[in-house]
Amino acid sequence: MTNFIFGVYCKSGNIKPFPMLMKTLLSFIVILSGQFTYSQKPSCNSFIGKWITPDKNIVEIYKSNDRFMGKLVSLGTPLDKNGKPWKDELNPDKTLRNRQVKGIVILKNLSCNKDDELVNGKVYLPEEGEELSCSLRTLNEKQIEIKITVGIFSDTETWTKIKGNE
Repeated sequence: MTNFIFGVYCKSGNIKPFPMLMKTLLSFIVILSGQFTYSQKPSCNSFIGKWITPDKNIVEIYKSNDRFMGKLVSLGTPLDKNGKPWKDELNPDKTLRNRQVKGIVILKNLSCNKDDELVNGKVYLPEEGEELSCSLRTLNEKQIEIKITVGIFSDTETWTKIKGNE
């Protein structure tokens, strides 16, 4: 009895795949899986780390439970015109106006969507004393874009990942 499989005739009833064809298929699968791994988008966890803003502030993004938050860990201009640390003087909550701006959580409650973007969050802008809607998306492995929305208007800003913080 002769069977035909993978383009090779096998004389016995036991089917034995052609070794060269198997090596070729295995090589193809390995190459193909490498392509899929390489082309995958970064996950939302790629937002975790320290980012520098255009104003030279440093924001540390971290995960708290299933949400992402961001703390202002360093200010590009750490002191006000009187040589004192910046205070949160414009905060709508009068009890918080005496706290230092450095160290406050400015990004709150961002969630990861199916496109690996951080959405439905809030950003607190101490220089304006306002909390606005925001979302973040990855531009590349070293840059993210924050989109701040007020009603139908929005503005974007690009933040760069700090080296050695991958």
